[in-house]
Amino acid sequence: MLKGLKRFSNFYVDSYRGLSMNSWMLALTALINRSGSMILPFMGLYLKESEAFDLSQVGILLALYGIGSAFGSLLGGMLTDKLGAFWVQFYSLSLGGLGFIVLSFVHGFYGVAAAIVLVSTLAESLRPANMSAIAQYAKPENITRAISLNRMAINLGFSIGPAIGGVLALYNYKYIFWFDGATCILASGMFFLYFHKQEARSIPKPKTAPIKDLVNVLKDKVYRRFILYAMMYAILFFQIFNSIPLYLRGPGQANESIIGLLFAINGGLVFLLEMPLVSLMEKKVGTTKSISIGFALVGLGLASLLLPPQLSVFILCFVLLSISEILALPFLVSKAASFTTSENRGRYMGVYALGFSISHILAPSISLNLIEFSSFEWLWIVLSFSGLALACLPLFKKESST
Repeated sequence: MLKGLKRFSNFYVDSYRGLSMNSWMLALTALINRSGSMILPFMGLYLKESEAFDLSQVGILLALYGIGSAFGSLLGGMLTDKLGAFWVQFYSLSLGGLGFIVLSFVHGFYGVAAAIVLVSTLAESLRPANMSAIAQYAKPENITRAISLNRMAINLGFSIGPAIGGVLALYNYKYIFWFDGATCILASGMFFLYFHKQEARSIPKPKTAPIKDLVNVLKDKVYRRFILYAMMYAILFFQIFNSIPLYLRGPGQANESIIGLLFAINGGLVFLLEMPLVSLMEKKVGTTKSISIGFALVGLGLASLLLPPQLSVFILCFVLLSISEILALPFLVSKAASFTTSENRGRYMGVYALGFSISHILAPSISLNLIEFSSFEWLWIVLSFSGLALACLPLFKKESST
């Protein structure tokens, strides 16, 4: 027994070895930033209960967050290649944090819609710059683990943020915007203090215009198919931010505190298990099978909501979705990075982030409309069947030629 525990602890520690200090500092920035991450899990509930929008309006506003996210992904990817990952991350964190605070003071459908697009554009421009920085600072053989380290930090923060947010929301939804904004600004300050000396100042200028750069990426047929596949996973998984909280608060009769704790379970599981599981799967199973298992588990997680609503079912759902996230998302990012070179990494990762942003648009549009015209039960049936079917599709074995 003791030998087994020692072997596991050694394996757990070994999964972190060899990562650079810059990779650890990127993860620390993510931890600080995500420790206040509570807006997205509660956005739908805030819009429905505090702002009194109906379900169709909530679906539109959540989709607008995805549109802003798409703009941010494109902008962040192009600016990363032009200015470097340092400045894009710094301005995204600081301006995005201020935007979250301002959003809490905006009311009315059109005002909230405009504010959501602006804030999500600022906040989501971080994603391609951050992914590019992770690939830049990690050795090629360590990229997947560096991605997992960053995700581990994000999910540790995500186990803290929603739990606090659930308590704050019981008093006033505005508090979650202020807390989230403050942690973004704090993260930007810490990031600047460390990385302003680390970022290379001589950035080679791309030979082509940004729009032409984007067109060149989209011409890569293999990469384009891969992005569509990744988007399908994102649409299924993003139900955790869209339809699932509404289901928990409605038919599930769970309050904000319980919802926050369920998100804390998600973040805690990913924090504890992702690094050793990714290390194990990378060695024993490989990228393709790991992603396929992730698809199957997200389908099973959504299918579990067909059971009678009770706390044990909600926990089962979040456990399955968490393991799915661990097995799919790091390998999807590392697969995307495998298509890139140092000269085009920002553009390629920007398109990858764009795919996820479009999924942010499609996920609430699909789910909330299906609920409106049918029921939660039919939503879970359709989405779970899709996840299980997609798990059987072959992933791409050929790499991009770029």
